Amino acid sequence: MSLFDRTIKREIPLFSYYDFSGMARHLEEMTRRGWQLENIGGRFWRYRRCPPTEMRYAVVYFEKASDLDTTPLQEQQDFWEMCRTAGWELAASRGVMQIFRNPDPHAIPIETDPVVQVENIRASMKKTHNLSFAVLLFCVLAQLLLAVRRYANDLKSLLVSPLDLLNLMIYAVLGLYCASELFSYFRWLRKARAAAREEGTLLPSKSSRWRQATLLAFCFLWIPLLLVYAFGLLGFSRGNLWGILFGLAYVAVLLGAVRGSQYLMKRGGVSPVTNRILSGVIGAAACFALLFGMVKIVTSGIFSLSLQGHTNAEPVSYTLGGQTYTYDFYRDALPLTVEDLTGGAPDPDYSRRLDINGSPLLRQYDARQVIPYYLDADAPELYYTVWEVGADFLYAPVKKTFFRDEVYNIRGQVDFVIPHGWELTDAAPWGAPEAYQRHDEDGNPTGAYLLCYENRFVEIRFDGWDTAPPTAAQAALVGRVLGTGALS
Repeated sequence: MSLFDRTIKREIPLFSYYDFSGMARHLEEMTRRGWQLENIGGRFWRYRRCPPTEMRYAVVYFEKASDLDTTPLQEQQDFWEMCRTAGWELAASRGVMQIFRNPDPHAIPIETDPVVQVENIRASMKKTHNLSFAVLLFCVLAQLLLAVRRYANDLKSLLVSPLDLLNLMIYAVLGLYCASELFSYFRWLRKARAAAREEGTLLPSKSSRWRQATLLAFCFLWIPLLLVYAFGLLGFSRGNLWGILFGLAYVAVLLGAVRGSQYLMKRGGVSPVTNRILSGVIGAAACFALLFGMVKIVTSGIFSLSLQGHTNAEPVSYTLGGQTYTYDFYRDALPLTVEDLTGGAPDPDYSRRLDINGSPLLRQYDARQVIPYYLDADAPELYYTVWEVGADFLYAPVKKTFFRDEVYNIRGQVDFVIPHGWELTDAAPWGAPEAYQRHDEDGNPTGAYLLCYENRFVEIRFDGWDTAPPTAAQAALVGRVLGTGALS
């Protein structure tokens, strides 16, 4: 069969699993347009071209069936034969879902007792989708709760992490999708049971294809956004390509191991129960094997994650106390250096590291210029972090995060609190609207400053400098370079 066979059409069905009436209407419309259902797979429905005609479809549920059955159950085959003698031809089936068609528009329905129909749907949903949706919703809510607890007092960490933003986006969409699917199903079930008992009629299911379409759109959007992050486009910082590739490979191998083993065992005649157990064991083994392999690769030193994305960085070996150690030495170009502030000549002994992280909402430039401790040299060091806010409405919330005390809890009880220590200081030398200096717990000023500019926050530390504060010329240079200048 040609890949571009014009007599074959595939589509992703955008229906809830219990939406029997919506699926039937759609299949009847497809037949009128000249496409006849041929197969329903796990993700796609396949159609074959046919003369446009009127055809009646019925979607029924056979609760005892499973998509892991090696052959149709005898009861299922008897049911098909009964339908065939009544004029209903089996169009396709997968698991509990059975789809029949009949050219007679006045044919007697396959199921005539609405109470039995509703209970068949309920039993089938309980066996297939309800549990999986509930488990998925629980996992998503757990992830969202952990994210809220993690980022409630540290909004900056969330906004500068593109991967966390993308994951939260898909978690939120998945959570809303699962919750709305379960809510809609149980609302329909309650009304359908009442209608079957009191009126003797089957309440049609209400199609909500927008939910499936929204989920599908976000899933397709998430993948290109992940690639945008990986290559540092559209305001995103460049991601760890190796980590992203491993994550995608991890998911692909894990799904392949589970689905592939299920397929092979099904073809080999393994019972559905045994198939589920063994495929679960295989999936768990594949998960641990992949994680173990990742740890071995990272710890083997084949490549250093800490050196990724840094120009001319290298591990430097040194001996101390008879033992050999490794120190990561960086040679990144920094926006502002110790030499710029002191007027001295460039010192090759300094390790200069610049890490850039962020999203279009907030970018973080973290710089450090230090003397490696194995050199045992007494020289000033420089640490600073610049946060560049990408949206005006985020300026105030980001600013608040600097003025929160650090609270450490042990077993749910407050153990100790570290105050933020920022106190207003003269902002004029820095050319900033506001400036703060950190004070220690005894109230003594330190060499750390927080500078608030129009769309930036600069936190800078002068470690190893004289006890005197930075000069006016040094403060003005910090303002010109870090407050308003180009950072990369």
